[in-house]
Amino acid sequence: MNRTLHIVCALLVASATARAQTAGGGGSTKAAQDRADSLYRAGRTAIDNRDYRRAANVLQQMAERYPQADRAGDALYWRSWSLYQLGSNSNRADLDDALASLEHYMSNYGKNARMAGDATALYGQIRAAQAKLGDAHAAGEVAKSAENVRQSRGCTGSTADEETRIAALDGLLSMNSEDAIPILKDVLKQRDACRTDLRKRAVWLISQKRGTDIVSTLLDVARNDPSTDVRGEAIFWLSQARGEQAIPALDSVLFSSNDLELQKRALFALSQQRDERARAALKRAAEDEKLPEDVRGDAIFWLGQGRTLDLEYFKTLFRKTKSEDLRNRLLTSAGQSSAPEASAWLLDIARDKGFDTETRKQAIFWASQKRTIDLDQISTIYDQSRGDTDFQQHLLFIYSQRRESAAVDKLMTIAKSDPNVELRKQALFWLGQKNDPRVRQFIRDLLNK
Repeated sequence: MNRTLHIVCALLVASATARAQTAGGGGSTKAAQDRADSLYRAGRTAIDNRDYRRAANVLQQMAERYPQADRAGDALYWRSWSLYQLGSNSNRADLDDALASLEHYMSNYGKNARMAGDATALYGQIRAAQAKLGDAHAAGEVAKSAENVRQSRGCTGSTADEETRIAALDGLLSMNSEDAIPILKDVLKQRDACRTDLRKRAVWLISQKRGTDIVSTLLDVARNDPSTDVRGEAIFWLSQARGEQAIPALDSVLFSSNDLELQKRALFALSQQRDERARAALKRAAEDEKLPEDVRGDAIFWLGQGRTLDLEYFKTLFRKTKSEDLRNRLLTSAGQSSAPEASAWLLDIARDKGFDTETRKQAIFWASQKRTIDLDQISTIYDQSRGDTDFQQHLLFIYSQRRESAAVDKLMTIAKSDPNVELRKQALFWLGQKNDPRVRQFIRDLLNK
């Protein structure tokens, strides 16, 4: 309500004072500048409220009455933008008005205006919207602009020139696939460093089209574009592509690329596919010793994110792999699973002294995070681990993190009677972290012995 009142008041002030101004001196005094600013703010407030019709009317009044004001050019730009929002779906009259306002802006204010680059982009959007609604002249301009973009040029021109090219590309969104795809392919062949943003835009646009060679084009970009960003964009849109070719294409990137970042992106893209071929590719990546360990670790992570954990596969891979890091990844995935058999497997590894201490510590840590694992099971493993002080110290830490009163009981028992003095000291340390009145009495009793 306050914003609406502000707009109405601004209009009344402007209307009451406009008659006092001369035609050429609307913005020449401080009072006039203040009135112009008030109208401009009212127009921007209407935009914030998504009241684009009111914004267009208020900003038009500001630009007409105060053409010399500091924000007169900005008012014309935002009026055009508001009309574009109104007309982009189905209103040709609003688009025509938006174009006229923008052309007025560009011819009178555009050379040194703050938003010259934005105006160039908006011009392309308006023409593309007009073409989509059947404006033959606009369609011809869009096609001509796109044709200019497809021609390879050196790295010359200003930032505004590059924005013009991107705006021309955006016009292809409304063009049919048969006409647009050849132009986009030519743009993707322009692999100069200065064309990176243009190619990224072309990747997105071609992913929105229909055609038999969309996947093969994106795959070529993913493999061969000199920019990691552009290759990454191609991989993402490959994951969104429909058709039988998408998963084999991602598979080929995963196993043939030498770029670690792209391989990881391919793994993520495959993990989003609900297809057994994608899951099979993740398993092959997890097993492939020729792949970097980071890639194999990520494959294990994504395999563990499914609704059901393939525990038998994880067990087999755990036995086969020699990498401590990968085995830890497997244990982490098992620890995040709610399946009871995953908990039992973790406890089996923690008990097995055939595994190194670090592996057993990881297993018991993840097992202890599960509510289904009771303290008695952990206590049994502590008692079975006599002689492995490092592992038992880790179990003391786990007791300290458990909330059951039985965990305090176990720590007090160890502190009082464990044959290993170091373990008794550790138990006392962790007891000191517990906010339990029994601990205070226990320590008093020890001191008074």
